[in-house]
Amino acid sequence: MASPSNMSPWPGVKEPLHFPAPPLVEPEPETVELQPRNIIDSELIFTRLREQIAAGTQDPDVLLGAITVAAQAMTDANGAALGVRRDGSVACVGRSGEAAPALGARLSENSGISGECLRTGRSQRCDDTENDPRVDAEVCRHLGLRSIAAVPIRSRLETVGILEVFSTSAHAFTEEHLSLLSNLAEMADVVSSPQTAHVDIPTVANADSLGLVSLARPDLPILASPWTQPD
Repeated sequence: MASPSNMSPWPGVKEPLHFPAPPLVEPEPETVELQPRNIIDSELIFTRLREQIAAGTQDPDVLLGAITVAAQAMTDANGAALGVRRDGSVACVGRSGEAAPALGARLSENSGISGECLRTGRSQRCDDTENDPRVDAEVCRHLGLRSIAAVPIRSRLETVGILEVFSTSAHAFTEEHLSLLSNLAEMADVVSSPQTAHVDIPTVANADSLGLVSLARPDLPILASPWTQPD
């Protein structure tokens, strides 16, 4: 795995930053033994995340990381990042995919589409980084990015963070993707809030009848479905 200093900076930050290496978390043996299988069912992912949040047994940063992984999976992005305001600046606390910035990367709030999302508290979408004045085309070209979608994480009337996805293809994200990201951002707010609140997210009834099996990707252990494939 590449060291944090070799990972991409947050798009819009020109100089690579140096960050402390995140602690290594050993995956559970049963997670490693499972064969990877992609099941991108939005309702199932939302349901599983809600169960984990309601259980209250997971570290908040673990849950924020799982939300970030879900954002990449549900939008078919090349990378995703989740930043929250801590110690006066917005730092990356969740990352997924090679196109994502390193954990600990600081986001500039004064420029770029990410900064605009934070300043305005509104969702932003860049369909093509080559002709969008809100982004630094040179930086995006260097990182190989062609489209970006970002939604704010809001708590009450304040924007406290951002959830963002990146793609190497132009016109990769739709309004439906923004809606999914907004739902995930609401969950991120719940995780980050001092008190857990109920999030009204659609549940999956009769999941067995849908033939769903476990989400067995090694990077999605927290999203593993309780339903397994019969022997």
